[in-house]
Parts: sequence; C-alpha cells; structure tokens
Amino acid sequence: MGQELRGLGLHLYADHRRGCVFVVGRLADGRSFAAEDRSWRPTVYLGAADAARAEVVALGYSFAPCGFEAIDGSSLLSWTAPGFGAYRDAAERLAALGCAVHGGGSMADLYRADRRLGLGLRVSGEERPGKRVDVVLADAAVEADDEANAPVSVLSLDIETDETDRSVRAASLSMADWSVQSIRLVRRPAPTRVLIVAAGTVPRTIGTNPRTSPDIEIEVQADERGLITALRDRIVALDPDVVTGWNIVEFDLARLLERAGYLGISFDIGRSDDGARLLPKGRGRTATAIVPGRQVIDAMRVARSGPERYDDYRLETVARVTLGRGKAVSMRGPAKIAELDRLYRDDIVAFIEYSAGDAALVLDLLQATGLFALTLARARLVRIGLDRAWTSVAAFERAYGEALRSRGVVPPPFIDGRDVSGAAGGTVLPARAGYRDGVVVLDFKSLYPSVMRTFGIDPMSNARSGAADAIVAPNGARFARESTAGRWPLPALVDEYFERREEATARGDATASFVYKILMNSFYGVLGTSSCRYARTELAGAVTSFGKSVLMGAKARIEREGFEVLYGDTDSLFVATGLGSDASYAVYRETGDRL
Repeated sequence: MGQELRGLGLHLYADHRRGCVFVVGRLADGRSFAAEDRSWRPTVYLGAADAARAEVVALGYSFAPCGFEAIDGSSLLSWTAPGFGAYRDAAERLAALGCAVHGGGSMADLYRADRRLGLGLRVSGEERPGKRVDVVLADAAVEADDEANAPVSVLSLDIETDETDRSVRAASLSMADWSVQSIRLVRRPAPTRVLIVAAGTVPRTIGTNPRTSPDIEIEVQADERGLITALRDRIVALDPDVVTGWNIVEFDLARLLERAGYLGISFDIGRSDDGARLLPKGRGRTATAIVPGRQVIDAMRVARSGPERYDDYRLETVARVTLGRGKAVSMRGPAKIAELDRLYRDDIVAFIEYSAGDAALVLDLLQATGLFALTLARARLVRIGLDRAWTSVAAFERAYGEALRSRGVVPPPFIDGRDVSGAAGGTVLPARAGYRDGVVVLDFKSLYPSVMRTFGIDPMSNARSGAADAIVAPNGARFARESTAGRWPLPALVDEYFERREEATARGDATASFVYKILMNSFYGVLGTSSCRYARTELAGAVTSFGKSVLMGAKARIEREGFEVLYGDTDSLFVATGLGSDASYAVYRETGDRL
C-alpha cells in the first residue's frame, strides 16, 4: 500500500467486468488519478416477512439481522452480494417476488452512500502509471475527507454543424483551471483551438500577434471523420476534469455521438476505453451525458438554476447581460443558420472567430456569474457529483439518505408509478385595489423550510406517526412528535442549513449563503415530485397547508391591530400602515418590525 494522498473524486463508476469501483479525479498535487477499489460489495436489505418469503422459494440468499431499520421503524435483514452482477440479479428476482428491496440504487450511488463519500477524499494504493490518467492506484483504500481539495481543469466545447446533412463542420476547445488559491476560474493563456473541415486556404493562427501569442490556433481536417477523430484525441490529451458548454448535453455531445456512430468512430473521450454515451430524458429526469472519468456540466442548465433571472437562456442573452458582450452572430433561427452557412462559404476566418468565441464565452460566463463556484460549493455541501449538483431530487436523496443512515435507517424502496403531486400551491389573497400611501411588505423568511422545522414535517416522522399524540397538519397528514432521541432528519438538516447560511452571510460569503438558501427552498418541491423515493402528496400538502395557516394567522393578527392587509401571496403580506408619505424610514422600519 502506497502513501496516503488527498484530492477530489470527480467521477465514480462501477466496472462490472472487473468487479470494482473506480474513483477518478484530481489529486492535490495536480495529477489525475483512478483509484481501483475492489474491497466494496453491495448489500440487499429486506424486511423480515420478505426475507422469509425469499428463503421459502430457495433463492439461495442468506439474510441475517443487521442492526438497521426501515423508515417506518421495522427491523431489516441484510445479505451482502459477492459481486455486482449477483446484486443486480438478486434485486430483480426479489422484486419479481413482490419483495421490497430497501436502499436500492446504482452501484455508484450505493458505494458513495456506504463510504459516506463526498467530493474530497483520502486514497492510498499501489501506484502505477495510467493509460489515460497520470496514476492508477490499484487495490485502493478510499475514505471521505471533506477538507481535501485539488485544482480542477475545465474544457469548454462548442461545435458548428451543417444542418442540411447534420454533419459537424468545426469544433472549438478552450481551457480554464479552477484555482484553489484564488477561488476562481482562470482561463489558460493558451489559444483557443479550432478544428475545422475546410478545402481552401485557411490560416493556422488568428490574433493580434499571431506569431508570438495567437488568440486562435486552427487545425484543418479533410473531412468530418478526420475532425471527430482529431477532436477525440485532443480531448484525451488535454485531460480535463470537467467538460462544459452551452446546451452541451442535448446539442454538442448529442450531435457528436450521433455522427461518430454514423461514421463508425469510437467517441471515447473519457479516462477509459469506454465510449461516451447519452442517457435520454425520461420521467422526472433530464438528458445526461456520461464521459467516464470526467464530469459534464451543461452551463445553460446551471444558469437556469442560478440566482439571476434572464429574459431567455440563449448564450447571447446571458452574455450580454453578464459580460456586456455577446456572440459574433446574434441572429436566431433560420436567419442564423443562413448567416453561418454564408460565413463558412465566403469568410472562413469570421466563421472560425465565431466558433472560437462561443467556447471562450462560456468560460468567462461561468467565472463572471460565479456559477462554477456555486456548482462546486453545492456539490461539496450535498456530497454529490458535480454533474448532479443542481438536480434537486438527486441532491435531496443524497443529503436525506445520509442523514437516515447516520440514524441506522436504510432509505425506502423507490416505487415507480406512484400518484404523487405537489398538492395545492401557495395561498394567494384577493387584492384590495386602489392607491395607498405607507404600504409595507412583510416577507416570512424561508417560510416552507421554517414550517418543516417547526412542525416536524419529515418522511420518517410521517412513516412513524401511529401514536395518538401525532401532529396533524391542516391537510390531515400525520407526523410523530420528536422524542428525547433528537430531531427528525429533515428538520435537523434544515436547522443545520439555517445555521450555516447565517454564518456564511455574517462572513460575507454570498456563494455559500445562496447555496444553503436554494437547497432549503427546494425541499418542498422534491417532496411532491414522483421521481423522489420519499415523495408523498400528503407531505407536500402538509407544508402548503401549514404555510396557509401561518399566512392567514398573521393576516388576522395584523388586522386585529387595526391595519389593513391589501394583498398576500404564499409568504408575503402587503399592509397599509396609514403612516403617509411624510413619515421617516425609521418610523416605517419600526412599524414593520412590530408587525
């Protein structure tokens, strides 16, 4: 066993052929690595009745007491599979029998849960040179280390296409590095590289001083096959940790995979020989790109999840607002396609500059908006992969599942096809029309998270709510009261996030403060989403019905004080104070604080 190393585990994937989990990422010393963990085996958890049923039909699984409970408090039995295939077969056979398999998921998710693994880690193993990473750590021991850090390299990819035959004309590559010291994304001084299919004379560099410091380096290919092959080789040589772009999942990578398949080219741009692949969007799931050993972050999706709102989420729009500059061609629809066709035919230099500009623009946007920093911070907090940092359901299941396991509880089975809805929305009071002086707006700080904390709204407390003294929500949902054992997992999580948000705000860390806020506010929506294993209509309904009670109670109290409530919506009330326009701000503030 070699020396212990620290770094970031950026991608986990289970190799069923080798029977191991690969943890791939970047070490603190800057080397890329792949840790090969052969020691872990997945475990199947069943309730006692289901375990007895499995033994009756002689499936060959020996379940034993394990000390873990189901979410409803019943005891579980477990069987550790000898391999990944055995686990998958057992889960399928048991499900066919009608058995509820607790804690199921992908091998990578199960591994991360069992190892309590976030981004940061400590790893040791027998070191040897890798084929597509700097070092392979064989027979590795992997442990969580939330304080570990490492530089992260980011590649921005943009392609240009011929929409008449769907072929790829050009691909642009621009690199940046996440600096641990300065906590920012820094574009590399190296020029943006453009690979292009062209038959005529094309310059090899473009820039203000192309001989000494070109802005763009150009690599001409004779045909599309040569371009995609060269692009694959270039990405492997650059060895980025993260691949990004604007709508990269559903356009750039989707088209490259389509064309590579058509041409019979293996598009293996990751850190293994396995090709990249695209998982299409499905029920409750967005399309996902899988590149072994790397993370794919769609910058457009991240922008949609960020704190700023835009008229639309075209790269041109977001760049103009954020950077004060946009794309070289800002047209839309057929006019844009026609203009790019013209540039490709008549002005190849302008076409190349347009393509290179888009790749660089995405990196500048991720830094200027702080969105890359937000993505890293959110992934660290939730202890999830960068590519899933902004997926509300995955983030909730990861955070809540870890809270359950720390209490000796295994997450419940996922039941497909359940009828789950978000219940009624926020309460809207009819407006009292007219002009008023002296109106104050009162906003409940994080109303729905506060409701969860106050009334113990939690999947586990709901599952254990049989006692007569249970808390009953206005919609009829029941929740067990907390005991001396402590807070239920979800209120405890919200407590922690509230506290950390206050600390972040106090030290001026706007990034962390926003991450905690958006996470807390996402919990209500997740509880009403059918793609979440914990979701129940009555859970989401309990939150909104308690929220309505709080809003209406506040309205009644304010009106008893002699004030007129003009309007209300979900977590806000508009109140006419009668103070008039001559009153000072201090008087308004005092009145608002009293209300």
